[in-house]
Amino acid sequence: MNAQARPPIVNEPRLTAAVLPRPQGEAARRRPAGLPGGKPALLVVLLLLALAQFGVWRAAGVAAPGFPLAAAGLGALAAFAALRGPGGLRAGAIIGLFLLAQVLSSLLMASAWHGHAALPALPWLIAQAAASLLLLHRARLLADALAPRGFTRRVPALAGRLLRPLPKVSLHLPVADAPLSALRATLESLAELDHPALEVLVVDASASPDHWEPVAEHVARLGPRFRFFHIGACPQAARGFALRETAGDALLVGLVEPGTLVDSDWLRRCLPLFLARQGLGFVQAGSTAPTAHGTLAERLAYAAAPLAWPLPRQAANEQMAVALQGSLALLRVDALRLAGGWDPAAPDQPAELGLRLLRQGWEALDLPESMGQATPRAEAAPGLLQRLARHADVLFRPRHRGLTPGQRRHLLAPANAALSEALWLAMALLGIGATLGMLAGRQLGQAPVMPFVLVALLLPLAAMLPALLLAPRGHRLLALGAALALMPSRGAEAWRVATGWQTRRAPVPSGSLALMLGVLALASLPVAPLWSAVLLGFALPDAAGWLLGRKLRPAPTDWS
Repeated sequence: MNAQARPPIVNEPRLTAAVLPRPQGEAARRRPAGLPGGKPALLVVLLLLALAQFGVWRAAGVAAPGFPLAAAGLGALAAFAALRGPGGLRAGAIIGLFLLAQVLSSLLMASAWHGHAALPALPWLIAQAAASLLLLHRARLLADALAPRGFTRRVPALAGRLLRPLPKVSLHLPVADAPLSALRATLESLAELDHPALEVLVVDASASPDHWEPVAEHVARLGPRFRFFHIGACPQAARGFALRETAGDALLVGLVEPGTLVDSDWLRRCLPLFLARQGLGFVQAGSTAPTAHGTLAERLAYAAAPLAWPLPRQAANEQMAVALQGSLALLRVDALRLAGGWDPAAPDQPAELGLRLLRQGWEALDLPESMGQATPRAEAAPGLLQRLARHADVLFRPRHRGLTPGQRRHLLAPANAALSEALWLAMALLGIGATLGMLAGRQLGQAPVMPFVLVALLLPLAAMLPALLLAPRGHRLLALGAALALMPSRGAEAWRVATGWQTRRAPVPSGSLALMLGVLALASLPVAPLWSAVLLGFALPDAAGWLLGRKLRPAPTDWS
């Protein structure tokens, strides 16, 4: 049944698709502005900093004006690109970002000045420029979370009196060979929801009858509100099948994954938000952080998923760049159908749909309160890269009006992490090859150390900063270890997906790259101690992956 054929909702006619043919959410009204702050005094300070940077270069003895001008120009351009758009940052954060851009541009030009005559330094310089841009983007995201002028979109969940009759909610629970104990706990928590106008669609895509038959029996014991479907071994079609089976009078669709435990008042507190905000497309609720009594695997899974941390979620919500996840989310049925429904070809269907809804102008909210317990999942490379390719027009074109600069900045945060990890892996392998070549030619003392040192420092730093500054207390040490430990595996996965390389070989064991870099560092120590230290720095992420070992595995974002 399409959106236009749905019966009108009682007592709430303005929420139907016929009255709302084109959503006009907050993203459609918020347009790029100039430099945040806009105060003349701040612009004067930034101009004086650029002139001071030029003066420092001239005082250092650089007679030719090309390098000082290039450093000052690159710093100004990078800072303007990072600060463009409505940011709401404090003046100190703006000056700090400008200083960071100046330092990075100066280091880049110093590397080029030091080794511009040596052609082998060119790959290191390109990598240093890329690492500098990634670090500057990461710093801007940190500033959004740590130094805003204020959070104006902190909308708490409500507990007001709803209309009578109550709007109907359809909860969708896709299942694909999930552990039966976790699935049983999820079904029991859904049965405790205090919302009578509710249906729960359990769509099982398991291949074995030994798995789906016990699920069907348990669903049958939960009452008429629960319906079970088995669609065969095609998990990517489960969400679309559930949408087609959704009741025609349903106002909202809820997303739940196996293993999620929902609070009994989840729907009662979130429904008033949709009734009061006409353009609200979806609401994403957070999950309770695991306590110190939880298992190490649970705490590591939470520490490895920045999308589950309160500060990044709050900063993204302020820019209305909410990431739709597969659990504890509520979507307006009209928005879901007007967006074209679920895309079975997308590896990460919730993230893909969330981006489409934001492009169409629907408003999104990330609630500051947690509404249950869900297993956080890290971003998967296939879904991320496919999403970047599909929406490259709106994500990489600054003048595209489908997204605001703030939305674009936060939606590209997972891409920043993936590029950092892929670049680190490429540079580590390139460092191994360069070291072997220089050892064979006895030219190790002529290595372009300066740009390589900077890349070795910038890339792990970009991975560690969010863990140190944004992770909740009690999880920062684990987040730091997880950020480093996942760099080798996720970097390799990003390269594999980007190149389309298919292999049936077993993955390289964790620690192999660190061992190779360590051996080369020992061989380089007598001739080039600084180069040896750089190789050890590149070995740190793979060594962290070996230490954490089996407790940490990168998991896909989607349940499938």
